Parts: sequence; structure tokens; C-alpha cells
Amino acid sequence: MMSCQDMYKVFSQLAKALNIPHFSFGGINIIFAGDFAQLPPVGGALLFSQTIGTQVHAGLKFVLKILEMFLLFVEDTLKKMK
Repeated sequence: MMSCQDMYKVFSQLAKALNIPHFSFGGINIIFAGDFAQLPPVGGALLFSQTIGTQVHAGLKFVLKILEMFLLFVEDTLKKMK
């Protein structure tokens, strides 16, 4: 696995080489693939946080609850209109 520092080096060198510093990776589309459950990089920081998944899940649960409340409101409003 690549470390966070190595990923930044690729990011910055592509931006410099292509002379497009305001675009990620110099404006080149890049696909990264791998197994994030593998061993961490040697001597470097992880590219991801293990808490991100739980934070995203909690955020999605919140959005779904708001959507559910909105749909109930719309359904109730339509019933009153009949």
C-alpha cells in the first residue's frame, strides 16, 4: 500500500510536470485500486481513517431519517388535500 506521503508526492509531481497546479494530479484522471484491509504502508501514514466508514454511515442514517420525515409530511399533506 502507498503511504499518504507517497501519494502526495505523485500528486504534486504530476501537477508540476504538467504545469497545472490547481488540478488534482495535474488534471489526469487516475483510478486507484486495492485492498484497504491489507497491511499498512511501511514507515508511512495510512491513506484513510478507520473511523471514516462509521462517520459516513452515521451521516447517511441522519439523511435517511430526514428524508423519511419529509416523505411522511408530503404524504400527510396530500391526504389533507383530498
